[in-house]
Amino acid sequence: MNILQALFCNQYDELVKTGRDGNKARKNGLILCAVCIVLNILTICCFFFWTTPTLTNYLDSASEYLEGKTIGKILFAAAFGVILLILRYSIGTEKHFNSLVSKFNELAEADQKAINCKAMIYCFGSIILFLLVVLSTLLI
Repeated sequence: MNILQALFCNQYDELVKTGRDGNKARKNGLILCAVCIVLNILTICCFFFWTTPTLTNYLDSASEYLEGKTIGKILFAAAFGVILLILRYSIGTEKHFNSLVSKFNELAEADQKAINCKAMIYCFGSIILFLLVVLSTLLI
C-alpha cells in the first residue's frame, strides 16, 4: 500500500472509530493527499528559489504587478486544483476507494495501525519539512 492509499485508509479509520460515516473519508483523503503533495512541491520550489537567483528575479519582477501574498494564493490555488483533479480521477474514484477500504478492513489490527502511523508520519512530515524550509529561507 502506497502512502497516498495510506492517507485514505487513515481518514476512513478515523471516521469509523468515532462512529461517523466512512464514505466521507474519500473526500477528506483527496483533500489531505492534495495538500501534502502541494506542500512537497512547494518545499522543492523553495529549494530551487534558494539555489537559483533567476527564479527569484522572475518573481521579483512579477511582484511589481501583484503583491507577494496574492501571487502565493494564486500559485497554491492553481496547484491545489490541478492536483486535486488528477487525484480525483485517478486514485480518488469511488470504485477504487471501496476496494481500498475493503482491503484495509481485511488487514489485521496491527497492520492497520502501521498504515495509520505511516500516513500520519507522511502528513506531519510534509508540514514540518515545509515549515522548516520556509523558515530557513527567511533567516538567510
